[in-house]
Amino acid sequence: MLLTSLEHVDAIVLGIDGRSDEATREVAMAYADVTHVFRASDIDMSAEAWEANKIDFAAARNIGRKLVTTPWTLVIDSDEYVESASDIRARVREADRLIGSFSPAIKTHGADYRDAQRLARSSYLWKSATHNQLQRTAGPKDIDMVIVSDTSLRERAEIVRRDAQRQIGIEEMVDAAAKGDLGALFHVAKHKAAGDDVVETVRLVEDYRGRCTPGDILADDRMWLAMALAFKFYEMDDMGEANRWACRALLDGPSVAAFCVLGDVAEDEGHLDRALQWYQAACSMEETGKIKWPGLTELRFGRLAGIKRALVDPTTAPTIAMVSGD
Repeated sequence: MLLTSLEHVDAIVLGIDGRSDEATREVAMAYADVTHVFRASDIDMSAEAWEANKIDFAAARNIGRKLVTTPWTLVIDSDEYVESASDIRARVREADRLIGSFSPAIKTHGADYRDAQRLARSSYLWKSATHNQLQRTAGPKDIDMVIVSDTSLRERAEIVRRDAQRQIGIEEMVDAAAKGDLGALFHVAKHKAAGDDVVETVRLVEDYRGRCTPGDILADDRMWLAMALAFKFYEMDDMGEANRWACRALLDGPSVAAFCVLGDVAEDEGHLDRALQWYQAACSMEETGKIKWPGLTELRFGRLAGIKRALVDPTTAPTIAMVSGD
């Protein structure tokens, strides 16, 4: 993580959880320009919560942010690294006051997305302990930069500790969501979408989408949750629900992923003409949403060619469709 960011920044500030081992501190001090160890009192946490391994991500990040002396800050977690980047120093120097942050692409094991919180003005602070968000006052802009998130970079003990912290955070988010916190509701629904409780996932997604207006600032989140259900129902071989949720995703704008799922559903149901139309739509556009499914985007042209061949000669019909979602 540290080595890949060196050429792109002027200083490295590392926050160290006071519960970390000595080896972690030694590595941090060897590479960073500024290190700080935070404990319970530093993030306004009770001794009991600290001993229970809780963490306030926003408060911890804000400590480090106040130690930054540059006008812009790049935030990278310990299980991430910079895969590629343009001259980000030049981009931030040229940024006018209407640009408060830049959105690098984040690559994960599932969907890719852009995160407007990673490269932002240092004056902005974080809020919310678990589903932490950066409070920005000016709009984001995309930047030619790719950050890879790879949890295998963490040691096993660290993964176990972080998973425990995340589970505590999820429980707190459930409470916050029940009290009307829209950000918490999105994260709870997103977490549930990765599990097996489809009924509860649908309830949460319906609740979230019902509180937002199609096409508004939360359109990408509405679309993401709808597509998560479309993928889940497709994997369950429930084509009716997969079709319905992919169509609902389109309420927030055109989507390569939604068109591909609708094409796969049509093909599985034996409607090659309809599948052709959906894949033609998928291949006629670029994925413009915040969150992307690269597997679908990369394979759509091959899938379209296969469907065209099948319409001419049914014996060449594709037999395997790949839907990628997380």
